Amino acid sequence: MNLLTKTTLIYVIIILAVFTFGGFLSFQIFQKEVNKETDYHLRGQLNFITEVIEKGAPIHTLNYNKLQIQPFDSVGPINTKRRYSDTLVLHDPLNRVLPHRKLKVATKVGETWYNISLYESLVEEDDIMDSVTSSLSYTFAILVTLLIISSVFISTWIFRPFKKTLKEIEQFRIHAGKLPDLERTHVKEFSQLNSFLSGMMEKSRRDYLNLKEFIENSAHELQTPLAIARGKLELLMEHKELDTFQAQQIQGAYNALTKLSKLNRSLGLLSKIDNQEFANFKPIDFSDTVYKKVEEFEELISLKELELDTQIDPEVWGEMDPTLLDILLTNLLQNSIKHNYPRGKIELTLEPGSFTITNTGEKLEIAPRVLFQRFKKGSAKSDSHGLGLAIVRKICEVSNMDIHYQAESGLHTITLRFRPVYQPKPGKILTNI
Repeated sequence: MNLLTKTTLIYVIIILAVFTFGGFLSFQIFQKEVNKETDYHLRGQLNFITEVIEKGAPIHTLNYNKLQIQPFDSVGPINTKRRYSDTLVLHDPLNRVLPHRKLKVATKVGETWYNISLYESLVEEDDIMDSVTSSLSYTFAILVTLLIISSVFISTWIFRPFKKTLKEIEQFRIHAGKLPDLERTHVKEFSQLNSFLSGMMEKSRRDYLNLKEFIENSAHELQTPLAIARGKLELLMEHKELDTFQAQQIQGAYNALTKLSKLNRSLGLLSKIDNQEFANFKPIDFSDTVYKKVEEFEELISLKELELDTQIDPEVWGEMDPTLLDILLTNLLQNSIKHNYPRGKIELTLEPGSFTITNTGEKLEIAPRVLFQRFKKGSAKSDSHGLGLAIVRKICEVSNMDIHYQAESGLHTITLRFRPVYQPKPGKILTNI
């Protein structure tokens, strides 16, 4: 829900609450005014009747259904206060009872005391309520319509700089060479926001460039001494006068340097993915890419005597950076081969929106939910640096893919789900290997 819709909805709710309370208040005021005018009319009738009685008009000729006059003898003190009340009286033409206002008073005309009761019909509460509800409903509808229309036009005008700022931020890439040019505005809050965002983006890019330079320099400077050390260890391993102990120590040092070199490259790759340096997203034929990648690993699969079963649907397309897809498939296949049994099994399935790779292997020694974290390995005995699946997870994050791991009955399954992209291009049928 955008800001305009939310604020308009809040205003509508507030107006509805005000109109509801206003309707109740209007009903009470209107009813009170009706009673007041009716009481005033009853007092006028009372004055007229007393004048008629003073002139000697017979009492029996004055009584009817809305006027009752009864003479009485005074005994003790008499309450002459006018008493108003609401009551129901039968209406002969309609043959039903209707609300009336009643005035009852004891008054003396000449030498005689009379109990006089006057009745005057009232507007029914239902009619009052219908009138108030109808008038307020029309007013509410007109007000809400004007509020929505005015909100759209006013917000379009007032929030134009803000929307432009949002658009510039959405298009901002930290690795791009140019910072967004945020529009100047006379609205104080938007001006402060643009100033803050400009400073923050400039600082972020400066920090990014410094960090990138540090990582690249570190990776480059480390690779050179590592390569030199490995080269010298290789020369030592070829020396004929080495005994078994010395050969083992040199081999261990060589393996450690090799692992350190791979670790350095993997950390650099993770940093580049985090910094979104792989942004060449475009439609790719996943079927063709997966098929070629499997061909690259045929020799390693054969050396370990693994059984490979592939089901690759033709013309499965997705949107992704080609380099990231290559790294993703390489890591998944390397993982399924490295952590497999000799003469084990690998199953690979590709269909629109889904890629699944399953391999046999030892039971995990850690919880599956932490398997994709950095430096987490499925077994303490593994010589892996624990970054392969972390790279896979990071690639899935930047490529809008869902990744799921499942282990059951000695089989380890990784499933990737992606949004398929249709490409009207004649494809070739890929056969199983």
